[in-house]
This record gives sequence, C-alpha cells and structure tokens, in this order.
Amino acid sequence: MSDYSLTTKDYKATLILNIDRKKIDEKMGPVLKNLSNQISVPGFRKGKVPAQVIKSRIGIDTVVEECVEEIVPELVEKAIESEDLEVVSKPRLSKIDNHKGEIVTATVMFDLYPYIQTGDIDSIELQIDSPLVSDDEIQREIKKQLKVDAELVDSQEDKKVGESDVVTVDLNIFNQLSEDPKPLVERNDMIIDIDENIEYADIISSITGYKAGDEIKGEMNLNGLNVGFTAVIKKIRSLKFPDMTDEWVKSNSEYENKDEFVESIKNKLEETKIQKAQSSFTAALFNHYKDELVNGVHASMVLDLANMEYSKLIDRLKASNLTLEKYLKMFGMSDSDLQDSLTNSAFETSALSVMLRSVANSLNIAPSNEEVEKFIYKSESHSFDHNYDNFKKHMEELRETSQKNFEIIMNRARNLLKTQLAFDYLKENVKLVDADGNTIDNKLLTDFDSDEEIESGIGKSDSIDENEDSNIDSDQSSDDSNRSSESASDDLELIQTDKGENIE
Repeated sequence: MSDYSLTTKDYKATLILNIDRKKIDEKMGPVLKNLSNQISVPGFRKGKVPAQVIKSRIGIDTVVEECVEEIVPELVEKAIESEDLEVVSKPRLSKIDNHKGEIVTATVMFDLYPYIQTGDIDSIELQIDSPLVSDDEIQREIKKQLKVDAELVDSQEDKKVGESDVVTVDLNIFNQLSEDPKPLVERNDMIIDIDENIEYADIISSITGYKAGDEIKGEMNLNGLNVGFTAVIKKIRSLKFPDMTDEWVKSNSEYENKDEFVESIKNKLEETKIQKAQSSFTAALFNHYKDELVNGVHASMVLDLANMEYSKLIDRLKASNLTLEKYLKMFGMSDSDLQDSLTNSAFETSALSVMLRSVANSLNIAPSNEEVEKFIYKSESHSFDHNYDNFKKHMEELRETSQKNFEIIMNRARNLLKTQLAFDYLKENVKLVDADGNTIDNKLLTDFDSDEEIESGIGKSDSIDENEDSNIDSDQSSDDSNRSSESASDDLELIQTDKGENIE
C-alpha cells in the first residue's frame, strides 16, 4: 500500500512517497517493453530484447527508477489534493531509495505559494501623487490651448525673461573638467520657448530674470555628464494670447462657451491626475511590502513566468515572420537585456500577486461560488451575447463534461477576484497623503471609476473557454493553475501551477 509523509518549511515542501513493491511490479512489464524498444543489444532486434537481458544490461535499480517515474505523478497529484496544497513549481523527483525493498521510497520536492506578513493593514499610510487639480494647472492648460492663436511680439529693451517668452540665445556647452577649450556644443541663434522646452530646464532656470545682452553661466546635465554652459541672450519676444471668448471657444473646440471649455479642461486634468495617483498608489503599496516580497517570492515563480513570457514572445515573432535577432536589433537590445527585462517584469507581477493574496487572506476575503461566477461573467459576457442564462448553461455543461476544467477555471477566477477585492479594500481604507503630508480623500480614487482595474492588470479573468484548459495533462489537476502572462501591458494572472504536474 502506498503512503506518504509531508514536511513544509518556508513554503517549500518535501514529499516522501512510500511505494509498495506490488505497484513497482505492475509497472515492470510495460517499462521493460519500452526499454526494449530503446536500447540496442548485440544479437537482439529492438523490441525483442528479453527482460532479463535488459535488467542485466542497465541494472535492476535503473529499471525500478523507470517504474517509479511512471508511478510518482499520480501519487503526487493525490497527495497535493489531499493536503490542499498550492503548488507554484514543477514537482522534482530528487531521489529514490530502497530499490530492492518491499517499500521503495521516492522523495519529491516543490515550492508552495508564499504568503507574506501583512501587519496591521488599517494602519498603513501611503504617500501618493496628489489627484487634486489646482487653479494654476488649469490656467497653464488654458494657455496651451490659446497658444495656437497667440501672437509673438518683440519685447521692450528692459524686459526680463519670464513665462510665455520665446528667447533667442547663443549657447556654448563645455566640459568643465577638460583643459580643451573647444565646446562640446555650440549653437547660435538658438530659440528657447520658456513654457515648452522642458529638455532645457537647467538653461531656462538660469536665464529667467535676465535681459537681452546679458551673459549667463551655469551648469547642466548632458547625457549623464555634468557640464558647464554660457548663454548670451540676444532677443526676448513675448506671446500675446487672444482673449478666451465664447466665439473663440466655438471656433477652436467642440464646446459652445468658455465655461464648458474650462470645465472640460478641468475634467481631463482630473482624469489624468487620478490615473497617475492610482498608479502611484500601486507603486507605494508595493514599496510598503518590498522587504517581505523580496524575501518571500520564490525564484521558481519568477523564472517560470519569465521563461514562459520569453517563449510566448518567440511564438508571436514567428507568427509575424520576425526573427528574435531582428526584434532585438529593432529595439537596440541584446538577448541578455531581454531576459533581464522579462525577469524584472516577472518579479513585479509575482510580487504584486503574492502581496494582494496575502492581504486577502489577512482580511478573510473568501468569495462565494456565485460571486466567482458573476466575476467570470462580467469579464467574459461578450462571449455569451451578454446573456447570463447562456453563461450559466455553459458553466453547467462544462461541469458535466469536465469537472477538472470547471474547477481550474473557478479557482483561477476566485484568486483573481480575491486580489481585486483586496486591492479595492486597500484603496478605500489605507491612509493616503501627498508629498506635503496633506491627507487625500480615498474617495477621489475609488469614486472616479468604480470598475477600474489594478494598474498592472489584476481584475481581468482568464478566458473560461474549456478548450484552453483541455490540453492539461490527464495526470494534472489544479487548485491554482495560473502561470502569469503578465508583462507591464498584459493581464496580471496569478502565479500558480497545476497540482500534480508531471515530474521532470
């Protein structure tokens, strides 16, 4: 009779399977037949090598190990299901002992899904980008819109460089540490738009407040090098903006009057700032748990995900008749650079998943089957003509034809929903402050778009098409089977592995 013992530590599992000799003997015939077709023995045709010759040729221990490798996947699957384990790495058969005994032991190792310590969630304080729009920001945006009809006029001689000016300068950039007086950059009659030329911010900052004829010296960063510069102001011109009347608004926008126009600008700025605040919220949350995540996320999770993304990229390139070499050349990167990029992205994806599932566990978030099905339907309703009855019928048919695939889909969706609910809870309840320490109302983030998904993509369910999962090996089942296809622009699927996956 087969039995097992399980030990776990730091989310790593060691499973020792006790395999009855009778099970080995049952597999011996098929294994020997298979070996007979593989090995070459002088005097015998392939497939006709006697069992005794095979045993003598490769050793009985090797034959037993071949039998064990045939038996182990099913036993691992049963043990994982019995213990309700969340496996995130391919089970590895590390050793086989007592080959000739009545009980042969096989040691299998694998990683379990890690959970970090979340601490007191309600006491978390995060600094994020402010979602509030100031009057100055609105006025700056209005000026940008009016600029299309602005008139450029010469300024008076005593005019000092300020906002909305266009300045003509002679510019010399030089290496302050070099004895060579030859400038690195020399540009005469260079035109700088004070409001627009952000790349010349150091120069703009230095010449602001000076008049035509002044020579200004300063420092700037040029491609990572700290250099010096001199700028001689030759001419200052100012932009004369038109009045923002209802007539101007009608001629230059889709709006009927200036009040509607200003309101539209405010709304667009708010949308942009709130989206930026939501993104910074995710980044701040990640940074809050950074130490726990660095130590808690398995390397196997990251590497499996990165390798899968690499393979998917290769497949996409083949479908587009592109070679990897050409792709890398297009983006000016090496294969090593690509691997590093995919690994970094895989870590962020894995870490975000671990963080939110840990929070969900701490908050005892446990969606019901009905909630999970509604979550799947919400994500896939287009596949069922937006008809919930069609969806329910499909799910019942799936359950009847393949209980395993039904459970895989439900568990994937359940974990995605748990992470979304955990993220929503955090967004609604943790204390938020801006860079100046001012408290931010959580509703500014939550009320803006109640259906918004996590920045990296959590919240989108995998396709529930059973055909996608029908390729899962018959020796596999899954409680948590997502391997994320996540990159920065992809859906973030939970990092999971099929239970009882075939052993390498």
